Amino acid sequence: MSGGAFNYKYASVLNFLEELNTDLKIVDDNICEKTLSEIEKIIKPIKLIAELMKEIEMLCSGDINEETFVERLTNIKKRLKQCE
Repeated sequence: MSGGAFNYKYASVLNFLEELNTDLKIVDDNICEKTLSEIEKIIKPIKLIAELMKEIEMLCSGDINEETFVERLTNIKKRLKQCE
C-alpha cells in the first residue's frame, strides 16, 4: 500500500486519540466526571472518522478502487449511526 495522497493525516487523528486516552486515565480535578464521560462518548466516532480519512487517502492514492471505497464507506457510515 502506497497511500500518502494526504500525507497520512488520519494518523494524526489516531495519535491524538491515543494521547487523549492516556490523559483521560489521569484524574484531572479541573474537569468534572460528566464532561469526561461526554469526551469518552465521542472517541469512537472520532476513530471512525479517522478510518474514513484513511479510506479516502487510499482511494486518492490509487490503492483501492471506487467500488471498494463505497463498500468501506457504507460500513463506516453504519458504524457511525450506531454511535448516535
